Amino acid sequence: MSHVSKLIGRFEKKEDVTENYSKIISKLDDLFKSKEIDSNLNIEVNEIIEEISELDMVSRVKIYDWIICYRTWYNKIYTNFILGTMNMKGIGVKKNNTQAIYYFTVAAENGYAHAMYNIGCIYAFGEDQNRSEALKWFTKAAEGGFEPAKGLSEIFPVN
Repeated sequence: MSHVSKLIGRFEKKEDVTENYSKIISKLDDLFKSKEIDSNLNIEVNEIIEEISELDMVSRVKIYDWIICYRTWYNKIYTNFILGTMNMKGIGVKKNNTQAIYYFTVAAENGYAHAMYNIGCIYAFGEDQNRSEALKWFTKAAEGGFEPAKGLSEIFPVN
């Protein structure tokens, strides 16, 4: 077998990609079945997002589409938070802060302070900056107990 044939065979199998994709879908399925906000899951959510970002583009798009299909059946907090993050960072979809704010708002309305913080970050540092909106969302996140948002009102004044 030639060297080129071996390379083609390796690309056709894509075993590692398929295995990682399946593991991530399984983790997402477990996460989305949780009924309440659990601060211990924040680390897991961030790890899953990092794992998704390391996949090939086709797998990232498939995961995005999978979440879209099942988001109404699962925990609205985590499904919408992950969709918001994927839109904010351009993982599996073109970067879109408007969509990110939409998904983060659904999670925020269900009490997820990390989503509130991310909305604040988009308003603070995104393309269409709005300092008063940023401060409003940072304040909500701090009141919701999200530690990184605490004290931002002092260092992020509205001009």
